[in-house]
Amino acid sequence: GWMIAAFFAAGAVSSAAFGRLGERLGAHRALQLGSAGSAVAQVMIAFTPARLPLLTAALFAAGLANTLAQPAAHVVVSQRIPLERQGIAMAVKQSAIPAATIVAGLAVPVIGLTVGWRWAFAGGAVLAALASLAARSVTDLPTRPIRPAASDTPGSLTVLIILALGAWLAAGHATMIAGFLVDSGEHAGQSASVAGLMLSIGSISGITSRLVLGAYVDRTSVRPLTLVVLVLGAGAIAALLLAPQQPVLHALATPVMFATGWAWPGLFNLAVVRSRADRPGAATGVTQTGTYLGAVSAPLAFGALVEATDSYAVGWIFAATWALSAAVVMAVANRWMRRAAGRT
Repeated sequence: GWMIAAFFAAGAVSSAAFGRLGERLGAHRALQLGSAGSAVAQVMIAFTPARLPLLTAALFAAGLANTLAQPAAHVVVSQRIPLERQGIAMAVKQSAIPAATIVAGLAVPVIGLTVGWRWAFAGGAVLAALASLAARSVTDLPTRPIRPAASDTPGSLTVLIILALGAWLAAGHATMIAGFLVDSGEHAGQSASVAGLMLSIGSISGITSRLVLGAYVDRTSVRPLTLVVLVLGAGAIAALLLAPQQPVLHALATPVMFATGWAWPGLFNLAVVRSRADRPGAATGVTQTGTYLGAVSAPLAFGALVEATDSYAVGWIFAATWALSAAVVMAVANRWMRRAAGRT
């Protein structure tokens, strides 16, 4: 728990600064450094003694690397992808996260339980090093002139702070799902194997929803943040379906939970880069701070609440409240941005 918290805490303390740094370095250099940093962190894990301080330091370093790469990827989408394809591009970028989770899960039986867990991280370091080399090709892509989308105008710092608050709540809801769904399923009466399978199915559902909604935004005039409000509201309802702790209902609700609770990041980041197309890296650096804070604080609060009440029903009602609160904050930000667009 401390090691995972260290990863997200690194993002919380550095995201705003690294967003600005990435813009000064250039997207390709930031992507190269972020990927190289990930490789270094995984080498540390693979070849150093398995002691808590060392592993925590390695996860903190990995968090810094991720924090530098994330806004840089947003800059690439904003500046080098045609406006009519940015929705699906951002969805693909955000789908890398749950896809990596699936790969990591497969690495346990394939590598961790055969040749040893250290080799899983050594292999990850090789992949990260290759990604760092591949990032050099970003410089060969034609750069599109930076300009806001027709329906958006540069937002103020106040709007970014509201969006960061919304990201805090939304990310908290998403990490509760990923972190506790398997244990909740077992408490509801599912076998460990079924609960693990449902987690994989849920991850696929989350990826699918991101891609479908990203493509939908590209083909319609709907504002991305409007969809964020809707899916978070649906996520609150889905969380309530887990509260009765019935195994069949739990299984049916799981893909719905992921499809709604994990659908928002691509849409959210697209809304941010469109509202601040002049400085997409710096803007998403600010809003990502909220994402990292949510990833640290919400699981701790959820776990403490479930332990204190000895009830996952109470925990999922709590998660539903978080999702609904996120929807409300996102709706406020959406209305603020619409007013700003109407004044220009």
